[in-house]
Amino acid sequence: MTSMACIESDDTREPGEEAERPSRVVSSAPSPCLACGHTHGRRRRRGCCITCYRKFQACGVALPVPPPPDLPRWLMDRMTAAQRDKALAYLGELAERAAKP
Repeated sequence: MTSMACIESDDTREPGEEAERPSRVVSSAPSPCLACGHTHGRRRRRGCCITCYRKFQACGVALPVPPPPDLPRWLMDRMTAAQRDKALAYLGELAERAAKP
């Protein structure tokens, strides 16, 4: 048997349960830094990225109180894709019920 034939014969198995599940949970992008506008990583201090926060702190600039957390984004970040689909379907049903006279 040639090597390609061996490879093709090995690929006849059915994908397991692991192949159906996503390898990681998809999350929404972080909110942009209030100072520079870039979206570097997740470490936030008072609405700024950690780099800008450290620069302001080194200069002695007092930053404003952080904005309130975005609760829907926080919840969506912690849900799996299946949970997000169920939640969106439920919210769609609620919107339809509210639209009915």
